[in-house]
Amino acid sequence: MTTLRSSRSPRERAAITIAAFVLVMAGVFLSVTQPMEKQRERTLAQIESARATIDYVNLAGQRAAALRTPTAEGLGIPTGETLMALLDRTATAAGIAATIKRIVPAGEHEASVAFKDIGFDELILWLALLETDFGITVTQLSANPSSSSGRTDVSVVLGSK
Repeated sequence: MTTLRSSRSPRERAAITIAAFVLVMAGVFLSVTQPMEKQRERTLAQIESARATIDYVNLAGQRAAALRTPTAEGLGIPTGETLMALLDRTATAAGIAATIKRIVPAGEHEASVAFKDIGFDELILWLALLETDFGITVTQLSANPSSSSGRTDVSVVLGSK
């Protein structure tokens, strides 16, 4: 190798040395920066994913808070309508009016409703509608199996806030 090098002119030797140095530096640069760049891209993708997760959690928290916080227009019996009339109207709209045996006032802001042969799922959906749309809650409920399969006889006391 020394003979190969000694047979070159000083100018060629300097050019070969500089070229070798540049090749070594390029190799070191690429072997260090390429993995760093790939790691940087992975980290940026993880940060973006974490931001999207945080945004989703914040939105879900806002929705949950909105569901927990009653709104003024969503609560209360509409003006000029009694509690019994509201219960009858919403039961008719829900398609369960035929199962009502009676609606009786049970206090200043309460009413007792008796159902015969009502589907439990239908009843729960109606009660949920009353609470979310009008702020009417269940204060007492008793249920007994009905003679029909999958149906029940229910007595419920509802109160407005």
